[in-house]
Amino acid sequence: MKWWQVGGAVVVLDLTTKFWFASQLNSGIAFGWLATWSSPQVFLLQLTMLGIVIWLGHQFWSLKPWSWGLLIGGAVANLLDRLVSGGVHDWLTLPGTDLKNNLADWAVALGVLMIVGEFLYADIARRR
Repeated sequence: MKWWQVGGAVVVLDLTTKFWFASQLNSGIAFGWLATWSSPQVFLLQLTMLGIVIWLGHQFWSLKPWSWGLLIGGAVANLLDRLVSGGVHDWLTLPGTDLKNNLADWAVALGVLMIVGEFLYADIARRR
């Protein structure tokens, strides 16, 4: 499976669930950070961060399609939601908190954790 197939599936699944479930519109980013920023400012920040991720990570896409697909797909899904709605629809409540997020947030977090884990594993294996 290619990274763009994983990413495309994340986008479709995330945007479908955001509008399927009752959700609140969040103008900030993860955990309510930057909630005082305007939506265009947050959009530009997210777009810039996605560009940096793509620029730094493009050489590894074919090696780790799931992790990069999750990361990029989640980022694109949230950017599209913000572009269309002026914010991101959050509907999943984090257990034990009042914080809400969405599948794209989970995809980004899981993708980042997988990438970090893969690099750490490769570094440990290389040192042996």
